Amino acid sequence: MVTIPLVNTGQELLISYKVDDSIFKAVLDTGSPFLMIPGSCGPNTREKSGCYKNQGHPIPGLNPTTEIFDGFQGEVLWRKAYFDWIIPTTDIIIIPDSNNDNNNDNSSKVIFGVASESIMGGPGGVFFGMIRDTDARIRPSFLGQTDVQSFRINLLSRPRTLTLSNHPLIGTTNSGTNSGTNSGTDGKDNEDDNVITTGTTTTYIPMTNILRRRYGDPVGHYTACAKSIYVNGSPLIDDDDDDDDYNDKGSNKNKKKNNKSKTTILVIFDTGVTGMVVSRSLYDEQYFLARKRKDKTLFGNVEINFDTATSILGAKKPIVTPFDPETTWKKFPKDKKRDNVHIIVMGLAFLEDRVLTVDIDKERLWVE
Repeated sequence: MVTIPLVNTGQELLISYKVDDSIFKAVLDTGSPFLMIPGSCGPNTREKSGCYKNQGHPIPGLNPTTEIFDGFQGEVLWRKAYFDWIIPTTDIIIIPDSNNDNNNDNSSKVIFGVASESIMGGPGGVFFGMIRDTDARIRPSFLGQTDVQSFRINLLSRPRTLTLSNHPLIGTTNSGTNSGTNSGTDGKDNEDDNVITTGTTTTYIPMTNILRRRYGDPVGHYTACAKSIYVNGSPLIDDDDDDDDYNDKGSNKNKKKNNKSKTTILVIFDTGVTGMVVSRSLYDEQYFLARKRKDKTLFGNVEINFDTATSILGAKKPIVTPFDPETTWKKFPKDKKRDNVHIIVMGLAFLEDRVLTVDIDKERLWVE
């Protein structure tokens, strides 16, 4: 287990790391999979993200790809080089990839992307992706090259921190709730102090892979089904129906017996977003309701509720952007009469002064 300090700029979380002994800074992003560095060394880039000096070497079979980050599209070169944290640690193991590198020191090398200038034109610069699981056709994720099973982003502590662990961080006991944050000066943590223990009831938030399983998402976004969303004190969506149809382990026995379309709210936890991004149908519905109620603001106070105890996440006047899920995921339902599915990409505004813990293998998360 290792804990790395983060820097909060007020708009984004920055993490520092070393590639071939050069220091880089990137936006900590739970909504993308790749380790990235800038592909240039101009004064602005050097100050913001670091300096590219041809770190790493090309990898046979991994040709350049076109990627989109924060709405900015460009070419990405794929390289392999030695990786390390600013705080030295050996607790997180890089998994050797003997297919691409015969070097005996391969265990400390990772595959990463070199972002072109067109991608660097975005407000976030480069990203440090935290999505581990991807389809085989996707370039290797950073966490997929390690033995990491879970992580925690602590925005309550000072400094704010990222903890990576090769065992689950959410446990179950009868002793109430606890989430230790003790760490040594070398960045290493006591495992017992860092396990969140909840009651014997299901107080964690189960994750769902419906985006990947049903709609063709090539990466494993950290996604949960919300129960309702309230805006300016009024329900935008309040779904008290059973969600078994959309639970990965559910069956068809609880299908609706009437002709009313099933409403599902899928929430993606994405620290690369400042406010929130919502499906256009949801945005348009709120626009209609706000005008009808004569609200002073379109998205003033926003609350997202999950079907577990004390699981209400809120933000005041978050920046809200609409998007079209069917252009992102080709299999996303266009017929709202049959499958009424809404997407909310929830960003940092909802996690301020909170602790987000994700157990990837256990498919669960918790926010406190």
